[in-house]
Amino acid sequence: MPQVKLRLGEVTAEEMIPNLEALEQEAEDIGIKGGRGDRQYAEEIERTDDYLYLYFVQEVSEERPQFSENEETEEIEVRYDDTFVARSMRFLLRDDGYYAFQSRQGVYGRDAIEYLLSNQDITGLDFTLKESFPEEWRTSFYERTPTIRKVVLNDIGERESSEVEENLSDLVLGAGEPAGRAEFSTSGRDNNLRGSDLIDALVRLSDLQFVSGKDSEGELTKLNESGRLTFSHPADLNHGEVAERMYEATERILGNLDT
Repeated sequence: MPQVKLRLGEVTAEEMIPNLEALEQEAEDIGIKGGRGDRQYAEEIERTDDYLYLYFVQEVSEERPQFSENEETEEIEVRYDDTFVARSMRFLLRDDGYYAFQSRQGVYGRDAIEYLLSNQDITGLDFTLKESFPEEWRTSFYERTPTIRKVVLNDIGERESSEVEENLSDLVLGAGEPAGRAEFSTSGRDNNLRGSDLIDALVRLSDLQFVSGKDSEGELTKLNESGRLTFSHPADLNHGEVAERMYEATERILGNLDT
């Protein structure tokens, strides 16, 4: 079962960025951009009212060892030469300015956006890569993922929440005195951790570091505090279907937030 590991970011500007329909047309019109060693290209473009998806390809420089024979001494030497390789990634830009991209060495979401806007003169264009996910994103993922299978918590009872009843809050605070970290798992059973009053209270009153579960299609999805969002999908899905799964994964984080 393929897994897609995503990083998230946000693009902002002092003036309005072209809408998704206009950016889709840009992607189709630009084609291959750049010269040798710096070429970029977008294909498998998909657009809905909520997002623009593309399969982004970028050429990057990579140092690789090669064997060579010294003509004078006939000795075999190892030299390191720069070569250019094409790396590809899945990229999705939401209509709210947030974007998600598949982790690839040397290729980032910013590269795809700059490609889309290469014919535009946008004032104050700025990119923010989420090196870690804020608390409200992690809590949203916990609340919006249909089935929760595992959670890892730090700083037990050190947060506040008006949604937790006083008796449960006291239990969590008591647990946090001897324990600084807690982990709960269904251990492979077809159960859902969310819905347990005590676990829900622990999540709301502690630092949620990791959560994994199953999405609406029953596929694995997980989130790390360190800024990684992962989802699985069947191997036979086409790009349009993967794009929809990719958007749904980001929606579990961003869908109920005031972004």
